Amino acid sequence: MLLSIFTTFVAVFLAACGGNSDSGASNSLERIKQDGVVRIGVFGDKPPFGYVDEKGVNQGYDIVLAKRIAKELLGDENKVQFVLVEAANRVEFLKSNKVDIILANFTQTPERAEQVDFCLPYMKVAL
Repeated sequence: MLLSIFTTFVAVFLAACGGNSDSGASNSLERIKQDGVVRIGVFGDKPPFGYVDEKGVNQGYDIVLAKRIAKELLGDENKVQFVLVEAANRVEFLKSNKVDIILANFTQTPERAEQVDFCLPYMKVAL
């Protein structure tokens, strides 16, 4: 049951994040499966969410989620390519197809929502 819920989440997540139209989302998912890798933008310096450890390995909550997405989509948690992003280039990386998904503390704003698609949040914080 939990696996089914997560699989549904991943499908909705990619459909929502993959492009600005249903066909764009479908094409993104098809391309990811054809390429055999999902490119996920993450921070490299924001523990505990996403950071690179002293051995040069990506770590953090977003990394665990990214690996789970890769496992659900492609059958292997190692079929993820981590792309380090900065706050200022997240939208640009999505629009220029440098990444398929951003998992990097990406708050939905009206301005950003005009440029890229968002899915349901996987985390909420209160300031």
